[in-house]
Amino acid sequence: MSKKVYVYDLETLPDLFTATFLDRDSDEVVLFHSNQQDYIKNLMSFLTTRVSGLIGYNCIGFDGQILQDIYLGVCKTPQEIWKRADFHIKNERNHYYSLFIKHLDLYLVNHYNNKNKRTSLKWCEFGMRMVNIEDMPVTTDINAILSYNLNDCIATKKLYERCKPEIDLRKQLSIKYNLDFINLSDSSIGSELLLELYCKYSNKNKTSLRKLRTPRYEIPVKDIIFPYIAFECNEFKKALNIFSDSIIYPGGNTPLFTVRYENIEYTFAAGGIHGSLLNTTIKADDDYIIMDCDVTSMYPSIMIVNNLYPEHLDDSFINILRDEIVNVRVLEKKKPKKEQDSIIVNGYKLAANSTYGKTMDQYSWMYDPQITFTVTVNGQLMLAMLVERLSKISTIIQANTDGVTVKLHRSAIDEYYKICNEWEKLTKLDLEFVEYNSFFIRDVNNYISVTTKGDVKLKGAFEYNNIPLHKNASAVIIPYAVVQYLVNNIPIEKTIMTHNNIFDFCIGVRAKSNSWYELKGIKSRYIHERKLSKTVRFFISTNGSVMMKHYSDGKVSHVNAPIRSGNKFKYRLVTVFNHYYESDNYNIDYSYYIYEANKLI
Repeated sequence: MSKKVYVYDLETLPDLFTATFLDRDSDEVVLFHSNQQDYIKNLMSFLTTRVSGLIGYNCIGFDGQILQDIYLGVCKTPQEIWKRADFHIKNERNHYYSLFIKHLDLYLVNHYNNKNKRTSLKWCEFGMRMVNIEDMPVTTDINAILSYNLNDCIATKKLYERCKPEIDLRKQLSIKYNLDFINLSDSSIGSELLLELYCKYSNKNKTSLRKLRTPRYEIPVKDIIFPYIAFECNEFKKALNIFSDSIIYPGGNTPLFTVRYENIEYTFAAGGIHGSLLNTTIKADDDYIIMDCDVTSMYPSIMIVNNLYPEHLDDSFINILRDEIVNVRVLEKKKPKKEQDSIIVNGYKLAANSTYGKTMDQYSWMYDPQITFTVTVNGQLMLAMLVERLSKISTIIQANTDGVTVKLHRSAIDEYYKICNEWEKLTKLDLEFVEYNSFFIRDVNNYISVTTKGDVKLKGAFEYNNIPLHKNASAVIIPYAVVQYLVNNIPIEKTIMTHNNIFDFCIGVRAKSNSWYELKGIKSRYIHERKLSKTVRFFISTNGSVMMKHYSDGKVSHVNAPIRSGNKFKYRLVTVFNHYYESDNYNIDYSYYIYEANKLI
């Protein structure tokens, strides 16, 4: 019998152990549990004779550790396995580095171990619109546990299929460079690939390089500002002076301030410049044009053209980054799409993009925070210079990290390109241009833009599709209806009341360790309360129950704030939808979604 790859999930309880395996390429399910005779022997036989690899969620940090314990004979009984599970949860640094069977961990591939993206499989289930969203049953009933296991496997398999392009790239890179990229995040792949190429072309030792760092305890900003940075207006001169008088302490507070220039408040911060018109609609017409210019690969480009590299390396680092990675990728992208090498196009992109971020990572061989702040401080000052110059012939709409959007008279378009070209010559950076038909702006982080080609860009509160799983894709019917209204002039009420995808009305919430959710309603004339799972999917309905959030300190709040109806408060009712069911009438409270959509305009 040929070996297969299985998606799997384990559950460890003091008196029960279960292991569920779902074939990656079929619906075959294999179950093991501690109520079976010889379950350990049969589990090990299955793993060593029928399995070529395993796919899981946080499996390298937990499930794989348990299997390794069982394989080594460290634990056999449910009680022993449960104790080892507790050990691995509390002692991450004592994990097995090498497992007896190959693992693909989707938790690591998606970088959900990063504190800013940390995400549970249950929250992924909400984002993927799973039929069932199940939390661990509060029971030792084996059938309930196995059902829960299988649902987790189905969710993990769906996540695997969603991540297939990223996984295929990791496989290709692993084969080409004879390195294991499989469970690395995008940024780690970029760092490792850059290290590989840097050592290849510089003949430096990889092991020695991994140990190098340049820590900085303080960075006087005046020492890192480029000599050509200069302004005419007092507002941006003030920004330059604030930076020049600042000292950055890596790991501590960084400069954060605002200046107001020609009706826009610009925020200068470690992450870049941000400024925008607020709560307005801007449209191109026969007389006026909307133009946007973005700096091509801004952060790595600033490093390359200014020869910025970590102090413990040398200028060959920049030469290799420019000549063997960035330029090679640019040439590859000029080929017809079918002839392009995906490793160069996608893998080299990760390598180039990782350079800036890793200079701030104390665990990286590229660590030198002075490079980080040299790039960000000068980047936003350079963009402010472009804002100042373009403001002479146009109205600034927004400036955001790496680009500037303006509205100008069509007769000034040649002057616009001239200013941009002069800025490119000064900074040695390249600009990419896009013409827009319209902008619908709430603020710098929340807007809708439509290009002259009809492409719609959604930002922040207006996003309704392709929302990353670690973010909140709740009630996407609301931004969808707003976009249809603003872009296509379709009434909000019509979009919402004729929409028939129940998932677009669903809202997701997740409780932390110090809180929980309860439903409160009237059943047979009695008040009925029901505690809910940690992850809850629901929609606002015309019948149902009130949903409450309870805190361990005794505080209680409504999940959806009550609304005033005359002199009384009316509470929104909800229908919990963790388990999908079909219906001709879900009793959706359309008034709630219409109200929220109108608030967004």
